[in-house]
Order: sequence, then structure tokens, then C-alpha cells
Amino acid sequence: MSVSRRRDRAPDKIRRIGRAPGGFRGPGGTGDGSPPCGKSVPPGQQGSMAVEFVVAVPGFLILLLLIAAGGDWVSSSGQVGAAASDAARAASLARDASDANTAASNAAGYDLRGVCTGGEPPPLVTPLPAGSPFATASAVEVTVYCTVKLQAFKVIGFPVTTTFTRTAVAPLDVFVQRS
Repeated sequence: MSVSRRRDRAPDKIRRIGRAPGGFRGPGGTGDGSPPCGKSVPPGQQGSMAVEFVVAVPGFLILLLLIAAGGDWVSSSGQVGAAASDAARAASLARDASDANTAASNAAGYDLRGVCTGGEPPPLVTPLPAGSPFATASAVEVTVYCTVKLQAFKVIGFPVTTTFTRTAVAPLDVFVQRS
């Protein structure tokens, strides 16, 4: 007996909650377009959510683009810094100054393959203390230059290319005989 009553009530409940052509029709709705529970929108505020949405969405999109551009900047800066460290380590294992320049250039070029826009000067290798010959130096300093294309910044309107310069120092290997 209770099952048949439930079947009888179900269609009635569906009809009552459904939306009518005249406006909102649901629990507490009147069918005249006003919100349920007797709440009404104050005069002059109809459509204010649409205006807030139009203002908030572009701001949110600009924020996302700035985050992407910042990530691109940090990634490129980190790659150039890692290349400088690798170049300094490679130069520290060389036997003479020309080998140090070649090793630093090869290491930096390998690390920055596809990152730099091309035409970059080779890494600058300097024995430390400054002015000492390579054979008697205690460390080597390598400076790497790389011009990077930052595509995420183009969308925002900032410069598309930036030159990163990073310097790294590595002690010369004491077990290598230098001339």
C-alpha cells in the first residue's frame, strides 16, 4: 500500500519542481521570475554578477599568463646557471688555457643546445687569482652569456628576448699536471 502511494506522489513532485516557462518554479518559487524563499534582488543590482564576471575573468587570465611567463624566466635562468657550472667544472679539468676554453665552450654549448637564440659569444674563462697564469691558478671562473626567447612574455606584451649572464667558479683539479 505504501509503495503505490510513492508512485502516485513521484510524478506530482517532478511536476512541482520543474521549471515553468513563466520563470523560476521550484520549492518556494512563485513562477513569476522571482527567486525562491521570498528573496528579491535589490533595485539596480540586476546583472551585477555578469559585470563582476567580465572584470574578473580577464584579470585571472592575465595572472595565469604572468605565472607562465615567470616560470619560463626562472627555467631559462636556471639552465644558463647550470651551463655555467658545468663549463667551470669542465675547464677546471683542463691542462692548459686553450683546453680550458675549448672544454668550457663544449660543456656550455651542450647544456644550452636549443635554449639560446644563436650567435652567443663563447664562455669567458678566467684563471683565479686574477692575472695569474693558468698553470699556477687555484681556480677558474667561467662566465656564460645566452640570449633566450621568452614566448610567454610576448602574449603579455613584454620583451621577447632577454640575455642571461651567469658566472661560476670551480677549483682546479690538483691531480692534473698543468703546463
